[in-house]
Amino acid sequence: LSRVLAKRTGSPSSCGYFLAGAVTVPLPGERACGNAWAIAQRDNRLQLILVDGLGHGDKANTAAEISRRCFAEHTFGAPRKMIEMMHECLRPTAGAALAIADINRETGRLTYAGVGNISGRLLLNGNCQGCISTPGVIGFRLPTVQEFVYPWADQSMLLMYTDGLLSSTNGAEVTCCHPSLAAAILYRDFKRGTDDVGVAVIKGLREIGG
Repeated sequence: LSRVLAKRTGSPSSCGYFLAGAVTVPLPGERACGNAWAIAQRDNRLQLILVDGLGHGDKANTAAEISRRCFAEHTFGAPRKMIEMMHECLRPTAGAALAIADINRETGRLTYAGVGNISGRLLLNGNCQGCISTPGVIGFRLPTVQEFVYPWADQSMLLMYTDGLLSSTNGAEVTCCHPSLAAAILYRDFKRGTDDVGVAVIKGLREIGG
């Protein structure tokens, strides 16, 4: 991880009020990864998607990439509505597990919606809260999608990961790290080794200078 720091004046730059980092790695022996992530930032707001295409290899990668394209075309919509649109886009594929986080710094709210086994953890001041996803497969069997709202502060950290990572972690080990480094450490220490891995980390900036 390499960073160049410069003094900033006035309002935040295009990186906004958030730091983001992620790692996606295919199953050993595969060239294509079925896990993918994407973010969109606008002023006080950030949206993050993490997707796990069913299985692994090219078919899973196709589902993941279609999800990312659909996300890019509908950023900053309501997470529930975005998932419903992605369900239609993924019908020709094997399907996917997927979760969307929508963080609004101005209102201090994190809106979360997920279908399938994407894990979400929200950490703040030593406390860890799980983010709820609904069982199902996007593109195949979509349940009634629900949105859940959690408090967000500039000291918060959001961790999202696919089932290629052991569920024994809650992210407490990496709260002091830059998100890119945090995602890499969690992959190194908690990967199962039997599936694709996707880990994404978002942190709030405590002050304008980062």
